[in-house]
Amino acid sequence: MNPENLLSVENLNELRIFGLRRSGNHAIISWIVEGYSGVVVHLNNIRKNNPNPYLSFAQITVKEIPYWNCRPVFTGCIKHFIKRKNQANFSHKDPKVNIDYIRKLTPKQCLINSYENYRLDDNIFELFEVNRESYVGASHNRYEVLILRDPFNLFASLLKSNRINAENRDYLVDTYKQYAREFIGQTKILKLPKICINYNKWVRSQEYRYAIAQKLGIKISGDAYTKVPSEGGGSSFDNQKFNINANQMPIFERWKNYKSNSFYRDIFKDQELCQLSEEIFGQICTEIL
Repeated sequence: MNPENLLSVENLNELRIFGLRRSGNHAIISWIVEGYSGVVVHLNNIRKNNPNPYLSFAQITVKEIPYWNCRPVFTGCIKHFIKRKNQANFSHKDPKVNIDYIRKLTPKQCLINSYENYRLDDNIFELFEVNRESYVGASHNRYEVLILRDPFNLFASLLKSNRINAENRDYLVDTYKQYAREFIGQTKILKLPKICINYNKWVRSQEYRYAIAQKLGIKISGDAYTKVPSEGGGSSFDNQKFNINANQMPIFERWKNYKSNSFYRDIFKDQELCQLSEEIFGQICTEIL
């Protein structure tokens, strides 16, 4: 696309991000937001009540947009100025947030739509595509980002945060397997250019972070991401205790807290789940199997 055409584009980059809760989604998204220069909008935890993400987000994060233009409230603006942050977070419940202004502001360096616990083939995405440009505007680049964490530590974190139970266990396990099959290319459900992020490798490997950053077109230092985002309450086990030192959290040992838990162990009676895990993440533990 030539420079003249970019003038009519609302979003230089548009990301649709998939991940089960507790998969490291917020850490990775926060890293992405910091990596883009210029205006970034992140619509977090988009719900199923409306295909328009600007009308169905739970929280919105804006970067490099004046606080007053987003929320013209004097006290909030003063607090934001004192903190000297280039980002601001707002809830969908706040009637004073000027969503229409945020939506129409152009050009955005990146618009991030985050879908948690969604099936990849949910019909809401077909409904979204029908009116996509009226919802979010035209985009120069569009990507679908799939985030996957190893199931042993993921389901331990879900148990710790009371986000998995007998009623939703089958759905979460089946959705995880759908993500994993798409991750390794067994399926081709996602139609846009796809970027798969292995959360375990993203945490451990500088080289891997550089490779992902290059695909996204963001600039990073290469250092491990050490912040614990507040979205979702922070870490299931540590909340925000390790903020600024997130790389010190024992995130690959969460499974040890539940290795004797019968509900947890029953999850890994699913052979396909274990095979997919080993193919993507290698051998995590043998005490559960």
